Amino acid sequence: MYEIGLSDEVVKSTYATIQKGAFRADGKLWIADDQLHFSPFDKDLGYGPYHIPLADIKGVSKTWGKGAGVIPVTSNAIKVDLVDGKDLSFILASPKEWIKQLS
Repeated sequence: MYEIGLSDEVVKSTYATIQKGAFRADGKLWIADDQLHFSPFDKDLGYGPYHIPLADIKGVSKTWGKGAGVIPVTSNAIKVDLVDGKDLSFILASPKEWIKQLS
C-alpha cells in the first residue's frame, strides 16, 4: 500500500490501527517527507490525521495491542514516544521493521 506524500516519496507504508486506551481506529500509516503520517479511514472518530516530523520522535518500542484497553491481545504493536511527552500506539504488521525504520 502506498500513499503519496508532498514530495511523492514514500519510504514505508502499511495498514494500521491506532489505539488510545480502549478506543481504536483503522487507517493508513506511512513515512514520507521526513514525517510519520497516519490517516484514519473514518475521520469522524477524531483519531487523526497525524503528521509527525521524524525529528519529534523520541523513541519507538514494541508494545501490546489491547482489547478493551487492558487485555493484551496482540504483540504486533509499536509505541511512538514523542519529545513533548505524548505517545501514540499502532497495531500493525512487522513491528520490528517499523521500529528499525523509525529509530
